[in-house]
Amino acid sequence: MYGCMKKSSAEPTSHKSATQGNTTGAHLHLQVTDRNSALAAEGIPFIFDQFRFLGFGKDFEQDHHPDLPRSRTLPMDDSVVGFP
Repeated sequence: MYGCMKKSSAEPTSHKSATQGNTTGAHLHLQVTDRNSALAAEGIPFIFDQFRFLGFGKDFEQDHHPDLPRSRTLPMDDSVVGFP
């Protein structure tokens, strides 16, 4: 999943920036867990209240793409999305 983030009141407890694999630009990896421990934490299902689907990463063109509103769902793999 790729995305653009705006600053919010929810501050992450930690973050890292890295380039690995096949990427063509800035992207976001997100995991929601039930505790602050990499070994003891369990993943928690989540959805986004709102986002805009802008296309798929493999076919994405900055100047020519769909701009479709989505709500209460999770973007599909390789999605390029924007957040209001």
